[in-house]
This record gives sequence, structure tokens and C-alpha cells, in this order.
Amino acid sequence: MKYVIVGGGNIGSVLAGELRRLHAKDEIVIVSSNVDKWSDRIDIYDHFDNLQYTARGIKVSDSFVNDADVYFYTLPKQILSREVKKHIALVQNKLVYFVFLPGTGGLEFLLPKDKKNIVFVGLQRVPYIARVKEYGHSAYLLSKKDSIYYAVIGQGASIDIGKLLEIKAIKLKTFLEVTLTPSNPILHTTRLYSMFSDHSPKHVYDRNILFYEEWTDKASEWLIKCDKELQKILASISIDLSSVKPLLVHYESFDEQSLTKKIRSIEAFKGIGSPMREVEGGFVIDLQSRYFQEDFSYGLFIIKAIADVVNVATPNIDTVLRWYQNIVNAKLIDEQNHAIISSEYNLPQNVGIDNEQKLVDFYNKYKN
Repeated sequence: MKYVIVGGGNIGSVLAGELRRLHAKDEIVIVSSNVDKWSDRIDIYDHFDNLQYTARGIKVSDSFVNDADVYFYTLPKQILSREVKKHIALVQNKLVYFVFLPGTGGLEFLLPKDKKNIVFVGLQRVPYIARVKEYGHSAYLLSKKDSIYYAVIGQGASIDIGKLLEIKAIKLKTFLEVTLTPSNPILHTTRLYSMFSDHSPKHVYDRNILFYEEWTDKASEWLIKCDKELQKILASISIDLSSVKPLLVHYESFDEQSLTKKIRSIEAFKGIGSPMREVEGGFVIDLQSRYFQEDFSYGLFIIKAIADVVNVATPNIDTVLRWYQNIVNAKLIDEQNHAIISSEYNLPQNVGIDNEQKLVDFYNKYKN
């Protein structure tokens, strides 16, 4: 078997190590634009900076490799969408899997109807919390999920993702259970709104705020409000989406205060700063960060577009999106609080889905 990892960041680095450790006889290739910074080995460390293992024999390429069996994508969604479209046309005419970590962002709308040899696999959440230690040479595996949930869309043989990653894997009934997962698209966006919406994006802060350890009740309030709107979207669709748990359930909390306490206490989240960059006199928000570039336009906005399809009002989600579009001068929602349809984003409307029945038909066609 030949595995290709597209993207050599946090998750990609750890994934390369894990795949080499688990599949010693198979070929592992990293596709990266920074090949000169990569070694053919990577050291994997734990949370306490202890070396866990060294993975050797990893190949590196600066261009797409078209003869693999499985492709793992860990790129930011705004880059990923463009690359996937190109790669679909380049893969050899054999059954191949595109595995997305995670699979949120409306990626299923990129799958061409005429490509029967490509199967998309989307994880609800990433299997690891990971951080690069030295780019191309070492990374931290801070935690590994006990179980992962994933969905498949496309035709052909099924993939044993659990065996591949050596993690208990639960297959979902429909890819929509991935697309509407309230992870980063709601978690990151509401936190950013709660932190930064009271000031101009040029406001200089005296320090970089810890994203999770300094989580606030205001952030929890907005997180819960937007998650409740997501639950209304789920309830309006005549598909069993019961695996998409409310965030209060996911974080074993019952109100704003308990949610704040829970998020602040998660060991693997400690030490993670906010998307800010240092300037003279302090720090400003970094609008080029993945938190901004990905989680709004390719996260929360996809949820908003689906809400429009099923006619569910989302005033709190609208507020967060409107703040973002104002500070980056984007066009996401109009004056009537409807998603502005654009081919730039992975929207259901772009593939002709404009009502609940068409949405259901689309996903039932690929029901697992």
C-alpha cells in the first residue's frame, strides 16, 4: 500500500510518524512545498517532551503523487478545496481514497458525479491533538482519541479507517453527520467573536491571550447559543443525525460556567495561544491565521448555507458571521441574513441543493 499525506503541519507530521510506526512495510510520502526542510525521519514526543519513537523511511515530494492508494489531507480548507479539485483529475484510474482530517467544510460537494473511482472519507474530528516541535523533523503527539467517527461518500469498497490508524472507528450513516459537527466551525468562531468583537481588528493587546486556558463565560455563552441553532438545523432534516451531539454533552457540561471550567481544564489544550501576531507595543489579531481563514468561510458559513436550505433562522450565527465579514471585507451573508451563494466556497447550493428534500436525496444516495 502507498499512503500520501498532503500537508506537513501539526496533524500531518504526527500522522506521518503514526503511519510509519503502524505500517512498516508500506510506503509513506509527505507532499509539502517545503521539502528542503523535511528529513526522511520524524521524532514524535509526548506532552512532557519525552521522545516516544522515531519514524524512519518517510519520503517527501514537492508535487502531487498520483499512484497512491490512500490520500490524507490535513491542509487548511481554503487551500484544500483548490488542491482537491486538481488532484481529482490527476489520480490514476483505480479505486483511491481521499481521507480528510477533519471532513468538515462541505467537502462532499466537491466529489464529481462522473468519478466512480474516488471515495471521500471524512472524520468528524481530528484523531490527534498535535503540534510541530521542529518543522520536518519532530512533532508532539499531545493526545490521541480513544475513538473516532467517520463517514464515507462515493462508491466502491469500504476502507477500514480504524485498522489504518489503530483507533476504534465508528462509521456514521451519512456524511452530513461530519459536515454539521459542532467542532472548530463553532468552537473557534464563537471564541474569537467573544474575545475580539469589542475592539477594532487593529487594536493592540498587551499580550497573546491563551485560547483555551483563559476561556471565558462569554465565550461559553456564544458557543452554547450557536450550538443550539445548529441543533435546530439538525432537527429540521429528515435524516437520523443523532451522532452529532450538542457541545454541552460532548464536553460533559450543563451550563456556561461548567463549560468554561471544562474547556480550561483540558490538559492537551494548555499553552495554546490565540491567533495573534506580535507588533510594536504588543499583539494584534492575525486575520491570516487558519482560525480566521478556515473556520468562518469554510466552517460556520457552510452551516449557515445548510440552515438556509432547510429554512432555519440563525440570528446568533448571523451575528458572528457578520462581525467576521465586516473585519475582513468579505461577502457571506446579505441584509436579509441569507448566505450569499458563491462558487468560492463549498456550498450545497452550488450543486443544486436548494431545499430540504434535495438535501436528503443527496445524502441518502450515499447512505452508509
